Amino acid sequence: MRTLLLLVFFLTQQLAYADNNGNCQTVNIPATIQSENFCAMSGIQTETTQDESGGLNIGYIDDDDWMSYFISVPSDGIYKIAYRVASQNGGNQLQIDKDKGATILGAIAIPSTGGWQTWETIEHEIQLSAGEYEIGVKAITGGFNINWFSITPVTIPPANTGFLHTSGKNIVDANGNNILLKSVNLDGWMVQEGYIMEVPFGPQWEIMNGITDVIGAQNAQQFHEAWLDNMVTEADFQQIKAWGFNSIRVPLHYNLFTLPIQDEPVAFQNTVLPRGYELVDRILAWAQKYELYLILDLHAAPGGQGEDQPISDYNPAYPSLWEEGENRSKTVQLWKEIASRYANEEWIAGYDLINETNWDLGENNQMLFELYESILWELRQVDNNHIVFIEGNWWANDFRGLTPAFDDNMVYAFHKYWSDVDQASIQEFVDLRNTTNTPIWCGETGENSNQWYAESFELLESNNIGYAFWPLKKVEQIQGLLKVEKPAGLQNVVDYWNGEGSKPSVAEAKSALMHWAQNTRIENCIYNYSVIDATTRMVGTNATIPYQSISIPSDIIQAVHYDLGKQGFAYYEVGDLGDYGNGVWWNNNWTFRNDAVDIYQIGGNGDLYIG
Repeated sequence: MRTLLLLVFFLTQQLAYADNNGNCQTVNIPATIQSENFCAMSGIQTETTQDESGGLNIGYIDDDDWMSYFISVPSDGIYKIAYRVASQNGGNQLQIDKDKGATILGAIAIPSTGGWQTWETIEHEIQLSAGEYEIGVKAITGGFNINWFSITPVTIPPANTGFLHTSGKNIVDANGNNILLKSVNLDGWMVQEGYIMEVPFGPQWEIMNGITDVIGAQNAQQFHEAWLDNMVTEADFQQIKAWGFNSIRVPLHYNLFTLPIQDEPVAFQNTVLPRGYELVDRILAWAQKYELYLILDLHAAPGGQGEDQPISDYNPAYPSLWEEGENRSKTVQLWKEIASRYANEEWIAGYDLINETNWDLGENNQMLFELYESILWELRQVDNNHIVFIEGNWWANDFRGLTPAFDDNMVYAFHKYWSDVDQASIQEFVDLRNTTNTPIWCGETGENSNQWYAESFELLESNNIGYAFWPLKKVEQIQGLLKVEKPAGLQNVVDYWNGEGSKPSVAEAKSALMHWAQNTRIENCIYNYSVIDATTRMVGTNATIPYQSISIPSDIIQAVHYDLGKQGFAYYEVGDLGDYGNGVWWNNNWTFRNDAVDIYQIGGNGDLYIG
């Protein structure tokens, strides 16, 4: 009996780690590798394929099944791996690894192809080192067939030697390759808004008045400088790049670059302030280092461009951009100054000339069109290299009077919030692109649920439209990529502002505020992992991944640690999944994760639970 058991064990091991009848050979890369020519495997079977190449495919793949192959890689570099796969239901995922699974090289989701013998080719890129070694192809989530896979080197273009520009309906690089700008907005940095900071004020001037009230003008300026120095650092750029974005939209406040008209010593003078340029120079160096394009966005124009005060820091006590010609003149000269300084900077993608105008400018937005023309007349005297992004009136989306295109290197930029996610929701902008033969870009989108994020990004990408996610950081909220926490003591300041507490001492308030500025540094932020996943990995796939690794039986499984993924795959929630234009709340408690799943804390600060 002992001998029989040993024989069964031996035969099982031979099947699990078979050399496939001598077909195991070291394959020189680049090559196409037939999946059945594995060197070792666990769990899988072969079958006759109906794919056009004929022969065999690997099938009957369950979770954690794997095959291994020996390859010889000629040099270190990035390689494209294409897999020929078939899947009845989709929602599968495979990974490629080496060192017997210890080193994961990459992973890819496998969509439904419509049948077990209905074949599609999917691909991704991984980093490979030179040498001969064994790689593994492992099913993280089984339920698919694989016929072959190929490994080819990616041709790395030379260092960027040209500018992004438009070509017909596309944004392209210096080599004519289509570029989809996938960006993150640096919200709340140079332009502070009350809802981002979670304080009982709207525009920045109100916020600064409130801070000045509790700590005085000099201390308030120190706080503002600390906020600018801490909220955006090199670590933010490094992380944004690691997440997979290729660009950053930078909202600018004019008052960091020039004086308000009421403070100018001489009418129509345009005093240049160094602080704004110092900040742009700093982030431009990081952009170059991490190869991230910058889109400079005049978010707060002189005087303010909209009655929605927080967006542009509009103060109705002074004339707006549209009520005072001197403000418009200052705007023109500001853009000329910016363009003259950065005309030769290739990692600046372009200039977003005026963010989210919201002002009654007549049926054809004549004043907006005339201001754009004035800006471009001056700007093109000093810079013919960069794209200009043109937003419409009424929060960017009303392009009446702004067609046809009026510059040879321009992009129409619309914004998408709280709307349905279907073709009809963006068709007017697609039509704008088609009728003007001009690219379009979604310069802001976000402030919604994870499900909405993934669906919206999928819709935009399928229409060759890039986008800029909003927000990067938000105080005590879960809708952004990162959450900034309020420090102890700040609540006393907020209570005073709300009329619910006594005025704190200057020392107490300043300490709390300066600590708050430090909390905006990325290393002090809380990562909203569900939002990060929804805006990156989840786009284009129904595959799920673990929220965290669980060891059975030692670990307790927390209900709130359900998988990262979409509705119907990672979780199932009855009711609204996001704000699809109907103004509903998708989450009742706004805690921990940004799905439609309602999560609570015991006692408000204890263990998390789903309710």
